[in-house]
Amino acid sequence: MKNLNRLILLIALCLPLFTQVFAAQLEAGASGLKFTCLIWDRLPMQELYYKDGQSYQLITFRKGKRSQDYPLKKSEVFELYVPDVNAASEPSYKLVGATPLVAGTQEMLFIIMSAEAESEMPLSIISLDDSLAGFPPGSFQFSNFTDSALLVKVRNELTELESGQTATVSAQSLDDDGMVPVTFTSLAGELLQFNRFYAHTRSRELVLIRKSKNTRKPLEFKFIPQSVPAQR
Repeated sequence: MKNLNRLILLIALCLPLFTQVFAAQLEAGASGLKFTCLIWDRLPMQELYYKDGQSYQLITFRKGKRSQDYPLKKSEVFELYVPDVNAASEPSYKLVGATPLVAGTQEMLFIIMSAEAESEMPLSIISLDDSLAGFPPGSFQFSNFTDSALLVKVRNELTELESGQTATVSAQSLDDDGMVPVTFTSLAGELLQFNRFYAHTRSRELVLIRKSKNTRKPLEFKFIPQSVPAQR
């Protein structure tokens, strides 16, 4: 009986400590999520804010580059807002775009574009796993924003890329100049375009693809490299 009482007393004494540790782990996990943003073209709004819990944080974009890292601690959905005025003439925010988070990662990249005319909201957001495990150094990540499926051939590796899909492909062995030949064809085998993209073993190369407005070239690309510091 005495041993049972001692066990109950020990559990009672340790329970607050376990609760604090568990809460700290939850908080650490929530605060671990970070993201960057990227825009293809200039957006129609001058300022964009993302919502984290009940707070709204301004995002600063950089032309042709990723934004700085931002934390996302208290939200399960990535939402973008613009400043607005409510019915009572008070300052507020209006939702202009939203996308779910990618499960299983603590690092994300959001690609933001103007949506099609028939869309419910003015912005379209693509969410990608931006962790080194999902997008490692020495690889390409191709995102297909055309309305058709593509075949992407990196050296001898062939990848089918559906419309709206993203795929990560190893750059494989590099030429002396660091350039990697990449061929884009239709599913029927029609050659659409041939490019040579730069790659490096300590960088990862994001390649965005969309239909070109230039009739001489069917595809248009945005190439966004990112250097990755060497692991110690």
